[in-house]
Amino acid sequence: MANLQVLNEVTNVLIKRGNKPPEAIFTIIDGFALFGTTAINLETVAAARLLHFENKYSWRDCLLLASAIELQCRFFLSEDMRDGHQIRGLTIMNPFRHSPPQIPLH
Repeated sequence: MANLQVLNEVTNVLIKRGNKPPEAIFTIIDGFALFGTTAINLETVAAARLLHFENKYSWRDCLLLASAIELQCRFFLSEDMRDGHQIRGLTIMNPFRHSPPQIPLH
């Protein structure tokens, strides 16, 4: 499943880069959406607040982490957070420090 905020962030980054036409970007995003989407709700916001106070990550990152935890994800790929940090069953992995075979798919 894909969080709507993640899809919005990916869309924003791809548009800013400017190396793909908008139609191609939206096709990519629509492909992710085929796996299902979930939106942020009040429970997500409450969980993000706790994560923010406990871990000192940015607010946007805490919203994404809270969403991943709600969806029972095991791994969260980020180059901006502490590689290997575990939060409530979720392990943060820097995709630039691990080769693809080292990143579990499920």
